[in-house]
Amino acid sequence: MPLGLRRLAVVSAALGAVLLALWLVTPELEDRPVAPQDLPWHVEVLDDGSSRVLGIHLGEAALSDLIARFGSPDGLALFVGERSASLEAYFATVRLGRLEGRVVARLALADEEVEGLTQRAVGAEPAAGGSRRLQMGPADKAATGPRRVVAMSFLPKYRGLDAAFFRERLGEPPAWQSADPSEVRWYYPRLGLSLLLTAGAGTVLEYQPPRDFRVPQDAQGAGR
Repeated sequence: MPLGLRRLAVVSAALGAVLLALWLVTPELEDRPVAPQDLPWHVEVLDDGSSRVLGIHLGEAALSDLIARFGSPDGLALFVGERSASLEAYFATVRLGRLEGRVVARLALADEEVEGLTQRAVGAEPAAGGSRRLQMGPADKAATGPRRVVAMSFLPKYRGLDAAFFRERLGEPPAWQSADPSEVRWYYPRLGLSLLLTAGAGTVLEYQPPRDFRVPQDAQGAGR
């Protein structure tokens, strides 16, 4: 399932306050060189159904690979809902040439691990959608490095990336959804990419290996 904007933007109450302040600012783009293939709208699809994006081999890379590229994560938390759970790492500032943004990575998590991680958690607080955000203990945190990254999101801090900008680079989306007039989600299954465009609140690019990507059945254009 795609990572949701509201749940993925924060991993702790303190980080949530920082994120809110960051969303209210449109930073200037600085001129820094970057390889074109490392820009967030470039997805390289590989023969095995995985992909390479932001310089990361998604579907094969581990959290340790993200740390080597982006630095230490600013947050790591287990989100537990009524029917699902996810383990997520958050990087507050990732610079890609002239563009700066935040990265949230979802890590591999087996169903049988959730109970133990929950019991060993050192703190919990409510999160969006009725889920709980659990703070992992030191030993469990230390063991996350080898965990595979199964999905990743990039949240640009710059707000000038509108629909026309992405349409020029990605083409028309094969499928799309719009729950209300202020936001729309575009789906590019060949790339394993969904793009959330929200009026006045920024953009979220969400990546999965194309082999794992599914377009919701109720999306417009999904049956074409």
